[in-house]
Amino acid sequence: MSKTFVLGAVSILAALAIGAVVSGLAVKAHFEAILDTFVPQVDTTYIHDTLRVTEPVFVASKPIHDSIPVPVPYPVAVHDTLYLPKEQKYYADSTYKAWVSGVSPKLDSIYVFPTTKIVTKKVPVPVVKKQRLNFGVQAGVGAVQPFGQSFSPKLGYYVGIGAEWNF
Repeated sequence: MSKTFVLGAVSILAALAIGAVVSGLAVKAHFEAILDTFVPQVDTTYIHDTLRVTEPVFVASKPIHDSIPVPVPYPVAVHDTLYLPKEQKYYADSTYKAWVSGVSPKLDSIYVFPTTKIVTKKVPVPVVKKQRLNFGVQAGVGAVQPFGQSFSPKLGYYVGIGAEWNF
């Protein structure tokens, strides 16, 4: 094997290795920058629903040390005022609590308005528009035709400004 062939093969392998490392670092930095722009948008929705309890669950009752005077239009005995005892009743379930006070109180029905919280996270995906025409610095190894000489390509290095067209 000739010395030129070995030198050319080693140069090509070195150029490929350097190109792979440099482009890998550039691509990694590019995608890390894109991933940093992915900020989730949090959308919180509150839903207020109406819950009707037609038969409330009775829990407890306690007397209140107060009474309600009710005037009687005609004399019953010695007094012309009747005193009715007040009481407080407590109704409860896992969705509501209710207290009712008065003379023989009873809770007929109750409306409860529970709130439901719904959290939705949206992660926007940016649309990257690929450019068709790019300009940049290019480097490589290959057949090089020296400028201004007769056609006799040789193995050599190339560094220059180039254009790239993407289909």
